[in-house]
Amino acid sequence: MTDRLENIDATAASPAPGTDGAISTPLPPKSLENGPDLKRQRILAVNGAIALLAAVVLALLWVSALSSRDTATTERDAAQAAATEEAERTADALDSLAATEVNLETALADNEQLTAELAAAEADAAEATAATARADEAKATLAVVRVENETLAAEITTLETSLSASQGATPAVVFDISTAPNLARYIGEQLSSSSRPTVLGDGQTTCLGTAVVNDIGLATLGSGLASGASTSESTAVVEAIERAAVSCSIDPSAIF
Repeated sequence: MTDRLENIDATAASPAPGTDGAISTPLPPKSLENGPDLKRQRILAVNGAIALLAAVVLALLWVSALSSRDTATTERDAAQAAATEEAERTADALDSLAATEVNLETALADNEQLTAELAAAEADAAEATAATARADEAKATLAVVRVENETLAAEITTLETSLSASQGATPAVVFDISTAPNLARYIGEQLSSSSRPTVLGDGQTTCLGTAVVNDIGLATLGSGLASGASTSESTAVVEAIERAAVSCSIDPSAIF
């Protein structure tokens, strides 16, 4: 076969005579064109081309697979890193939420305590206001009672002076309060209204005034009710009122 190829090359390189140097390439012999060796070469060439193409395709597929694998690995690593970072952020958020809940519970407890303290302070303020009002009322009542006691003492003194003048120098004569029921009732009303308006009826106030005057006399009663009365004088009047309440069947709480 090599000799045939060499003959073909030599014939192609030498110009035919009478052609003015023009090159004429003769057709290969029909025996070579359709011979088994040429067919085998063509088959081998086609197979080689197919193999080369397959190799190129496989190489491209392999490179693409490697690239896809690297891309997938990179994406997986990035996804894992993002998931880890997200998990860390979630954990931090949960820790912050737990701390916030603790702070909220503490604030609510403090708020409840402050509310209770405020309510107690308001109650104390209301009680203090009420106590101040009661104290002011008691002071006003005491001032009125003192004025009334002084008035009563002055009236008793005037009455004693009048009686003494009318009776002359006879010391044995004693004033009988039962002969002056209006005076006895007035005295009983004043004695039973020292802390508040009297709650006794006319008969009870008359009995009270009569019993006290008969017990200690007008003079002792007047000195005990005066603003400058000593402790013993005031005590004598109080004890006389207590005894009179018993004798008149009056509850002491209705007087004092």
